[in-house]
Amino acid sequence: MVARIAEVGRERTLADAIGLELGPFLATGEGPVRWCGPIVDGGLAAFLGRPESFKSMAVVQFGLAAAAGGSWLGIELGEPRPFVYLAAEKSAATIRDRLARMTERIRPVAPVRIVHRAGVTFGDRASWDRVVELVTEYGPRTFVAGDTIASLAGPGFDENSGRDMATVLAALRRLGDVGATVAAVHHPAKHGEGTGGIRLRGHSSLWGEVDGTVEFTRPDRAVEAGMVRIEPKDGDLRLIAFRWDRETFLLEPEAGLLAVTPSTIAEVVDALYAGQPLSADRIRAEFPGHGRSAFLDRLRDTVTAGLVARIGGGRTSGYVPVPRIGRAGRIPDEPV
Repeated sequence: MVARIAEVGRERTLADAIGLELGPFLATGEGPVRWCGPIVDGGLAAFLGRPESFKSMAVVQFGLAAAAGGSWLGIELGEPRPFVYLAAEKSAATIRDRLARMTERIRPVAPVRIVHRAGVTFGDRASWDRVVELVTEYGPRTFVAGDTIASLAGPGFDENSGRDMATVLAALRRLGDVGATVAAVHHPAKHGEGTGGIRLRGHSSLWGEVDGTVEFTRPDRAVEAGMVRIEPKDGDLRLIAFRWDRETFLLEPEAGLLAVTPSTIAEVVDALYAGQPLSADRIRAEFPGHGRSAFLDRLRDTVTAGLVARIGGGRTSGYVPVPRIGRAGRIPDEPV
């Protein structure tokens, strides 16, 4: 029997009260998915990377560039939008220094609000209400960065707990409900292989909620450069090599990946590998502006360093990430 809901003066079915049919539902939208540069506008993205991989500086730079209506690592972010930075880790002096240096080059024209160690946590309804109210006042195009998930979750947070992660996601979802675009700074799994959701540390529900990941890798702490791998669920993979400027604290796109370090080739192979060895030409396509012989020399160096392995020989040869050798074949006795 169809459930019925009593109303003043009439009775209606549950189906009338909940949800919309397809036509009216489609009519409530604004057309195709919109983007804030490399991430979904109005969605949730995870900015992740190991300690000192530049992820926190990158997310701040993203917010300032968004407030300026500028670009981030060569990607245009569109019209200026407010930026709210929820900072729960670094000291006020550290954040102040970073912002001062960055804003010498990036000049926001939309409001920028810093919420630093203000007692805000995902599970504290009163403090999070204030964050939602602030973002609502700024408007639906606000960019919000939470740095980091663990710090904003508060004491006792267990990122592997479905219950604890549900509290985090419910809070972040409230920002999306008022139209904000949210970036949550997080860490990758210590032993996770692959990309995207496999790399996110903690409960798998986080991967179910995000619209994509922006992962930063740094080959060595002595190298002030690295690579960012942008993987939206409903968009194209992007690989961007960057260098960090010690004076401005800004990340700048590198003209050619080969200029950074041989390990960047390994990052490309790891990102593109989908179960079959990659040809040299397929890998080289990610390195525009470099001659074939120069690229092959660098690929050979990468194999010699043990970062990538060659499988097969002649025209049938290909390259695979070393961590996946157990599934793809064996490491050759001689380097390429």
